[in-house]
This record gives sequence, structure tokens and C-alpha cells, in this order.
Amino acid sequence: MSKMSTTNESKMLDMIKIWLFPSLISVLGWFLITSVNEMKSDIKKLLAQASADQVQIENLQKQVDALNHKTFGMRNPMPPNEIPNYVHSDLAFLHQEEDKNKYKNSKKVIL
Repeated sequence: MSKMSTTNESKMLDMIKIWLFPSLISVLGWFLITSVNEMKSDIKKLLAQASADQVQIENLQKQVDALNHKTFGMRNPMPPNEIPNYVHSDLAFLHQEEDKNKYKNSKKVIL
């Protein structure tokens, strides 16, 4: 009888294996498809938001250009990254000299 029960058990295990593997593959495939579809919808939303942001940036750039034109006339101000390095160092040196002259006659306090 034990031999008969083992053959029945092995048949049952074989049946479970036959149904279990395709079922697991189907469930995993369904999860994969739903995840991909969700990612697609998220990407579409992000692309729409990015294009709206780009339009907003362009409108703001036009407003800044109009303000620059009104403020500075026909010339455009020089962007900070185009100012030569020697101008920065000269300005720093001038500020140091001004600070020395400002505090030159001040009294020293000893604590």
C-alpha cells in the first residue's frame, strides 16, 4: 500500500507542477504588463509637464529680455560668466584697500 500511496503522491505532485508553473508565469506576466503600462502613463504625464515647463521658461525669458531692453536700452548687460577674470581680481583688490582705509584710524580694543 505504501507503494501505491507514493505513486499517487507523485502523480499529485506532477499535476501540481504542471499547473503551478504556467500559473506563476501568467501571474508574473500580468504584473509585468501592468507595471509597464503604469510606467508608460507616468512617462506621458512627465513629458507633458516638461513641455509645459519649457513653454513657461520661454515666456519668462521673453519677459526678462523685455525688462532688460527697458532697463538697459538697446544693449544687453554682460552675463557674469563673461566678465573677464582680471576684473574680478581688481574689484577684490579695491575692496581690500577700501577696508584697510576704513579701519586704519580705529582704536584697537584689548579684552
